[in-house]
Amino acid sequence: GAEVVQELAPQDGDLVIPKVSYSGFFRTDLEDRLRELGVEKLIITGCVTNICVLYTAVDALMRGYEVEVPEDCVAALDEEDGRFALKQIREVLKPRR
Repeated sequence: GAEVVQELAPQDGDLVIPKVSYSGFFRTDLEDRLRELGVEKLIITGCVTNICVLYTAVDALMRGYEVEVPEDCVAALDEEDGRFALKQIREVLKPRR
């Protein structure tokens, strides 16, 4: 598994939801927690752009969330794959802004 850099480590009281698959929504209580908190917009960051970031963004959009994926806050193992995923999010999924 990946390790969290110290500067981004969870603090006391932070909500941590371990991810079990590519999407942060798959078999987790993420959606329940977001609804409880009244969250409507998600800013999705992380690794790997063309897998975990893409699948989480797709799931969020299908659940009615406003989604933003800042291009300078994601990374891919292959630059071309990452660009393709960002293009899919931007042009095919057309998240609301």
